[in-house]
Amino acid sequence: MEIPRVSGGLEGGSSSRPPDPPPLSFAAVVGRQKQYAEHHQATIPIKKPATYKGEPALFFSEDETKLLAAPHRLSLVAKCSYGRPSLDVIKTFMKKSAGIRLAFSVGILDSRHLLFRFSSEEDYLMIWIKEVIYINGFLFRFFKWTPSFVSGVEPSIVPIWVSFPNLPLHLFNDSAIRSIGSIIGKVLKLDGATQSFSRPSVARACIEVDLLKQNPERFWLGIGDQGRWQAIEYEKTFLFCKNCKKLGHGLHNCSAGKNKGKIRHAENNKGEEEEQFKNSKRWVIKQSAPIDTSSKDVPDQQNISSPTVIEQNMEDIYVREVRSPPKTAMDSEILVQKIAVSSTPIMVESKDCTIHSRDGAAADFSHTKKTIHYSNIVAMETTFASSHSLFLFVFFTPFISFSFATTASTTKPHRLAIKLIHRDSTFSPFSNPKATISERAERAFQTSISRLAYLQAKTGRPSSYSFHSNDIQAGVIADNEGIQFLANFSIGTPPVQTLVTMDTGSDLLWMQCLPCTKCYNQSIPIFDPSKSSTYAILSCDSPSCIILPRDKACDSSQHCNYEYSYIDNASTMGNLATDVFTFETSKGTTTIPDMVFGCGHENEGMTGRQEAGTLGLGYKETSIVYQIGSDKKFSYCIGNISDPSYAYNQLVLGSGAIIEGYSTPIEIYNGFYYLNLEGISVGNENLNITPGIFDRTDLGGGVIIDSGMTYSSLQIDGYNALSVALEKLLDQILEKATAPPSEPFKLCYKGVVGRDLTGLPVVTFHFADDADMVLDEWSMFMQYNEDVFCMAVLQGDLDGLSVIGTMAQQYFNFGYDLVAKKLSFEVIDCEVLA
Repeated sequence: MEIPRVSGGLEGGSSSRPPDPPPLSFAAVVGRQKQYAEHHQATIPIKKPATYKGEPALFFSEDETKLLAAPHRLSLVAKCSYGRPSLDVIKTFMKKSAGIRLAFSVGILDSRHLLFRFSSEEDYLMIWIKEVIYINGFLFRFFKWTPSFVSGVEPSIVPIWVSFPNLPLHLFNDSAIRSIGSIIGKVLKLDGATQSFSRPSVARACIEVDLLKQNPERFWLGIGDQGRWQAIEYEKTFLFCKNCKKLGHGLHNCSAGKNKGKIRHAENNKGEEEEQFKNSKRWVIKQSAPIDTSSKDVPDQQNISSPTVIEQNMEDIYVREVRSPPKTAMDSEILVQKIAVSSTPIMVESKDCTIHSRDGAAADFSHTKKTIHYSNIVAMETTFASSHSLFLFVFFTPFISFSFATTASTTKPHRLAIKLIHRDSTFSPFSNPKATISERAERAFQTSISRLAYLQAKTGRPSSYSFHSNDIQAGVIADNEGIQFLANFSIGTPPVQTLVTMDTGSDLLWMQCLPCTKCYNQSIPIFDPSKSSTYAILSCDSPSCIILPRDKACDSSQHCNYEYSYIDNASTMGNLATDVFTFETSKGTTTIPDMVFGCGHENEGMTGRQEAGTLGLGYKETSIVYQIGSDKKFSYCIGNISDPSYAYNQLVLGSGAIIEGYSTPIEIYNGFYYLNLEGISVGNENLNITPGIFDRTDLGGGVIIDSGMTYSSLQIDGYNALSVALEKLLDQILEKATAPPSEPFKLCYKGVVGRDLTGLPVVTFHFADDADMVLDEWSMFMQYNEDVFCMAVLQGDLDGLSVIGTMAQQYFNFGYDLVAKKLSFEVIDCEVLA
């Protein structure tokens, strides 16, 4: 029987169902404002007064407390370290910059605490998971509100991202992971890669963790009558002091407890001390044999607890990372942790350590790599020299042979992961926390046009953007204040810390050196090679020197010289040399001997530059990419560059570089990485752009990906097509705004990116081999001031260069394979890779 179509109501009767409403337009989605949800007003019976120790009292049961607290479950307490902006400024910031979408309230608890109440669980979780937010230069740390909140007492519950490596794929399910996570605490959210199955190697969830509890490092995953041990990895470590009820330290170094005499004698306190120490660490399986999942000996699934002594398969080696080692008197004793070890030699990372045998013999292993064969090793005594060093506490059984190495590897590593620091990050010595939104946007504009002009000039084509601006100091072309990401490492013996800027457009690692006849005034100490026992100038016949132009590569002493010139009369000259480089990574310390670098004694035209030099990631043999590993690979991941507290940007060098996701060919020409951009679309609409308009020709043009330019740039025809398409969308819902006349931004609107562009159709760059780079509003628009945002793309010339800048690279990992000449990229949270 044919079913009649229904229009307006049921056939033959009155309309009981209105017609389906049309789908919401983009304008309606953006313009919709939800009212602050009224919380349920809990009621309980009126209580009768009681007495306690002869004084008036009132008692509430646990059930009554839960009922009364329910309307406030989406509340956070914000603690400020010193001073704070006005409440109006805070409210404006939270709405316009922090991304709060729905209604919220904020009130003063006391001089150092504010109470935030949210109407949206999404907003509540977003702020709490951030933990720390800078508002107009003031730091705020957010805590979960609980009925037991007391000013000066911090809750022990914190949100921590927890990973479950190699979890079976069928358990990548919201309810399954929430069940698994309940072993630790309440699951707050799953990350996007877990929900989309795009990273099947590890499931990841943010979980409420109580630091006062012993949290398991593994659990038994029962599957029918079989099962296996499932590892749990906590991505952050916290110490919580039971004495003063504060985060950041344990009982062992509580200054309040020491001053007031509240901590017992260290010997009597040893149990709690070790427990605090234990909770501050994280187990990481360094090598592992497969676990037998066919075992019928399945433990009672209701009574599984984390053992105090890990007794995993005898092939497993465990290493613990300690961020805050004990400092009290009891620390003179050796904390010993049983570890199951194999009968084969193992490599153990340590620092400044002495190994003791039962007969009193000792061997010193400070800063060297040695092999020992003691049969009765009982403990390893460690010097707590740094709060970020890696320590290992071991108990070994007799007659086992071991090979020990310090954290400083003396061979070139297969993988070197380096933390990248954005210039405006709170971790950068060059950041200005008091800079306004418009001041940061102005600086990004100035440095972007300077960088574009430099890139154009290097390709042999002049740019319509010149260097005559009074706001650009001479030398900005050589990255002056145009630095984007900084890499930190140490050089020499003894090691001296330094800071250089990462640059995909340079092929040399160089830094200023003493004696400096012509140097800019860097803000960190200049490296003095005469004080390094491992420094050596290369000879003219060394392989690295031979590739340099012969008329500049040698001096009268047969020492190898280099000269690297920028435009606008900026240059660096000095000796091509080698020395020991030491990198602090998330996995420990890696030392690489004989690293080739430029030791610059004459560095001109760089007034205003502050960092020590440049970390070139180019294609030539002098690049660090060529010096680490034979695979000639590197990758970097960029997160939210507008968040000053974001700490997970990273650079990976060597065969461990992350080469995943879409893949597209790269052409390496004139020191730049060119991509083949075939088209652009906005939403489902392909823009009408002449094919080949982005190709590199003898006249110039082409598209490069660059780490030194904030905003992107498009050849004029491509720029016009993109701006017209976006303008057509935005004109329907937003009011146009005009940026200052000095700005080249053609498309500006009144509003806030995080609020008014939610739901905007994405912009997609279509690269060769079907590699689509999808860009959301945060990649395409920049907040110019509190009330105006603009398209973060500069208009290029007719035959001009197009550049993919760092704003467009946010939330991506880019992998460069220089042998295969391929660029891979994928959307990812860099915190997963850190």
